Amino acid sequence: MKKLSILFLVLILSLALVACNGESAVKDENQKPIVTVTTTFLEDMVYQLAADAAEIKLIIPAGEDPHLYLAKPEDLSKIKDADLLLYHGLHFEGKMLDALEPTGKEVTKNFDHSKLGEMDQDGETIVDPHFWFNIELYKQATENAATELKALLPDQAEKIEQRKDNYLVELDKLDAENKAATLRAVTTSSSSHRRASVPTAKSATKTLPKRLTLSSKTKLKRFSLRVQPTRRAWIN
Repeated sequence: MKKLSILFLVLILSLALVACNGESAVKDENQKPIVTVTTTFLEDMVYQLAADAAEIKLIIPAGEDPHLYLAKPEDLSKIKDADLLLYHGLHFEGKMLDALEPTGKEVTKNFDHSKLGEMDQDGETIVDPHFWFNIELYKQATENAATELKALLPDQAEKIEQRKDNYLVELDKLDAENKAATLRAVTTSSSSHRRASVPTAKSATKTLPKRLTLSSKTKLKRFSLRVQPTRRAWIN
């Protein structure tokens, strides 16, 4: 009788373990893959591509300097838990490279450095990592991110590809708007300069107002637009 009771207890425990493992398996299957990104810039990019198919975790909060940011313990946990880790590269996250490089994917991995600018850092000339001012490079980074996301989410590959195409179209529109605004600024500045250069009978004896003597460069600064994509309703 005692042996029978022990066998019965073992059977009950075995069934309980199987049930628990089954629940864990279901939970794991339903859990979204984790995509950890370093900046809000990449956070937005991943959201545009993957939408709600992945859980996006951000490392560097808005307002922090990515060049100087040091990984905190909770950031290291986000890196460890990530199914996909995306970062800018080009030493943009300069203080975090040791934590990012082993498992992370650079969205700038195949950039042609001749298309990038240069900047001074502590007396040394380095590649300017702020690639998003060049729309073609930003589109290339989007392509790279989409490739990694499709590998992570093969069942979502077709949707990611479609969202990517839609996103690139919107980026082209923003670029066209930027160029048009810049052209209008140049045209307005040139017209003002020509009018100011020809004194009228009324103004010949007066000093030109300061607002008419602003250089084109100064005026362009006021009209300069930078492509800064945000979470707009581009996702289909």
